[in-house]
Amino acid sequence: MILLAKKLDNDENVYFGALDAVVRRNAYGRQLGSFQAIADFGQADDPQRIADFPLVFIRGPYVVSVGPEATVETEVDGHVGACVKAISWPPPSTRNSRTIPASTSSSCRCSRFVCR
Repeated sequence: MILLAKKLDNDENVYFGALDAVVRRNAYGRQLGSFQAIADFGQADDPQRIADFPLVFIRGPYVVSVGPEATVETEVDGHVGACVKAISWPPPSTRNSRTIPASTSSSCRCSRFVCR
């Protein structure tokens, strides 16, 4: 998430900037603050929604805010644990398949250590 975020709220660096979200680095503190949780993963109306998805937060970031180009997939303790950015490939304006985007799937689901 740190690499994909358009903005980090506690760091001046921006890396790929592909995910319309503001992310906080090390939001859960030191390794002693690590924890596990279970949450539903996916939009409520998504037929592929996963119930009781196990999550592990180890010094992980969380999403502070999500822009209009991303959707929230799961929340844990009031913080966004995963969000999705939908992309079209190849871009409709070029249909040039020689350029490779950050993700070539129709959507990228990113969480602490899981990217589908």
